[in-house]
Amino acid sequence: MDVFVSVGTGLSSEQEAFVSAVEQRLVAIGLTPRTIGRNTFSADAPLHAVSELMDKCGGAVVIALERFHFPRGEERRGTDRQDALTDVRMPTAWNQIEAAMAYQRGIPLLVIVDPSLRKDGLLERGNDWYVQELPIEPSSLNAPAFSGILESWRGRLVANENNPSKP
Repeated sequence: MDVFVSVGTGLSSEQEAFVSAVEQRLVAIGLTPRTIGRNTFSADAPLHAVSELMDKCGGAVVIALERFHFPRGEERRGTDRQDALTDVRMPTAWNQIEAAMAYQRGIPLLVIVDPSLRKDGLLERGNDWYVQELPIEPSSLNAPAFSGILESWRGRLVANENNPSKP
């Protein structure tokens, strides 16, 4: 079964090793990771290409890694809730877009987040899916907690495949 993988481009060697390890884990449990610009290519506009690919996938994995780093900044500048920020790390906005698209389609969503990231929107806890914070090291994918979550998510994929009605 194909699964959509949301991950940024222009990765560091550490990030690339982690993403490759996630892809290998997916393949090991019988899934085929599909990512626009990584192993699937299209001449279409990005949102159209993502939408078309996601329609062919039984689930989605979001891998949120550092794209931006801001040593200093301000939040809500010029308001009575202004706050100073230090050492803020954020992922690509595409993680948010693609997570929302997967959720809207009702396909099982697995979210893996670098613990050093600022968690906003669909990457924060308290949504309809479990956000798995993992150190960006391939060995972290061998932790019993991650293995259990991965197997639970895979079970939801199989259940959806056998009963394709979506909310």
